[in-house]
Amino acid sequence: FSGSTPIMSRGWRKIEAGRTYRFTSITKVVSGAPGNQFRNGFSLYSEDASPVGFWFEFPTRPDPTGWITDRRDVTGDFLLANFPGSVYLRPVLHSGMLGDGTDLPGVTFAVSVLRSEDVTDSAAAGASAEAAATSASSASASET
Repeated sequence: FSGSTPIMSRGWRKIEAGRTYRFTSITKVVSGAPGNQFRNGFSLYSEDASPVGFWFEFPTRPDPTGWITDRRDVTGDFLLANFPGSVYLRPVLHSGMLGDGTDLPGVTFAVSVLRSEDVTDSAAAGASAEAAATSASSASASET
């Protein structure tokens, strides 16, 4: 792909309160400005599939010329509260951007992965494991 181009998945996902969604992309700048940014996130749609808005973040690109894996989590609660009327989401990658959102034409990039998934269960399991480890650490410290 080249220039300032939005790329979206075909699939749509219903936004539900209490759920956590993960955006994953694997991208590489092939030619052009190596400091090029990608805005990663979700396009949001109403019940009748009308666009409602976008939730984006800029990934950190520690190697501006290599393949970059970016993962972003957002909750359904956040999306529903901040984007009234949103019912569906789909992942979107918007390339050809500087860090301030300015279009950067003349950049060619490759996309290996563009995916959304519901990670509610794995996020909850990770939080429980972290809480258990903290509790065990505190108990061990109080014994000494």
